[in-house]
Amino acid sequence: MICRNKTAQILALALAIAGLSSCTESGRESPPPVRLNDTGITWGADYPRGVNVDCTASVDLQRLPDGESLVGDILSQQDCNQGRDAAGHGSADGAAGFAYRKIGAGGEPLPADAQNWHCVADEITGLAWEVKQPGDGVYGNRGRHDADDVFTWYNPDNSANAGAIGDWNSRYAQCTGYVAGQPATYCNIEEYVSRTNRRGLCGFDDWRVPTMDELSGLVHFGRSAPAIDTNYFPNTKVGFYWSHSPDAELQQRAWAVNFQFGYSAPMPRNNGHHLRLVRDWAEKPEENAINPAPVPALSTAQGCNREQIPSSAPSSRYQLQEDGSVADTETGLIWRACMEGVAGEACDQGEPLALNWAEALTYATALDKKGAASGDDDWRLPNIRELGSLLELQCAGPAINRGFFPNAAQDVWSSSPSNFHTHYSWYVDFATGALTYGEREKPKAIRLVRDAR
Repeated sequence: MICRNKTAQILALALAIAGLSSCTESGRESPPPVRLNDTGITWGADYPRGVNVDCTASVDLQRLPDGESLVGDILSQQDCNQGRDAAGHGSADGAAGFAYRKIGAGGEPLPADAQNWHCVADEITGLAWEVKQPGDGVYGNRGRHDADDVFTWYNPDNSANAGAIGDWNSRYAQCTGYVAGQPATYCNIEEYVSRTNRRGLCGFDDWRVPTMDELSGLVHFGRSAPAIDTNYFPNTKVGFYWSHSPDAELQQRAWAVNFQFGYSAPMPRNNGHHLRLVRDWAEKPEENAINPAPVPALSTAQGCNREQIPSSAPSSRYQLQEDGSVADTETGLIWRACMEGVAGEACDQGEPLALNWAEALTYATALDKKGAASGDDDWRLPNIRELGSLLELQCAGPAINRGFFPNAAQDVWSSSPSNFHTHYSWYVDFATGALTYGEREKPKAIRLVRDAR
């Protein structure tokens, strides 16, 4: 057992106290703590194409498709106007609202200008992350944490592998220390975890492969190639990194995040991809079991594997509100249960609105202004991180908890524009569970959110 460094324990306790406090200075109960990173997008986008260096936006009427007209505010609801990255938190501890702390080899916290560090603590999510060492394009010659090394997806635990163990990878020398015929040296994700924990990293021996939600939380959507804060995570490759989350559609795949652009996709398990380990740095709050709602039985419209894939959005996390909205106790967000255009307890009355990205932005702005008179305001278009937090990856078609969000197999817009394809914006494909991007002119559904009051 690796001895825990006392300074690391003190830092973990400080993070837990700072992040999990549930009372205001006046003693009143405050909204649930937010354990969700912002996106890092501090600039606005034009319609139908173009991005700006600051939080501004305009409509290019000359570029609108034939017959299309647009009136309204496309800026107020954009990602750059919302969240921590828009609130002026500075960049001393991470770019654009991210809050990181460098950690030394023994678990000690380091100043932001430290030149040598081995791990990074995320003060928003309460997670700690492995930092990779510089690569040179050659597998396995820069030590155990070589940025070049790649691994296959392998998990013998039938309660978490969707019914297939994956690829042991006994054949290829794609990582540090590989020796043919010695399974403990093989280049798969589980053996890498075991090797890391036997030797310890930053004073700890409980490192693991991140879930899809955790891994996607590192993405800096305001950057690309790589889409991450490189001041804290140098040597990040512009390729796929494995998560621990199996694909609910095909047993031969598991979820990964592409850090060139930041999107997620299920990849064949026998592919060699990069890996960044994680551990819990601050204590997580207990799951709230108030008002649980059962997930409906399997149907042809949705396939779930509850026995062999851990839940990423369990019912215990949600609370049904008096007005029919849904509170997420993990993220501190309040969601409309139905997509816009749909009503009814089962969201079975009407059809979802199909809006292009600019129409989605102007619709949400107009609705917010209308609701201000009655006190039912603050509804907005979610950013891509918020929208992705709804994904239930033990299911597909749709990949969402249908006990609270019925009738949801749709592409759904976020408020986040893409910085690399300047005519694209981000959306979630709830049919499969992917965070991806598409042309702003294409119609998609919308689901509104607001912060807990």
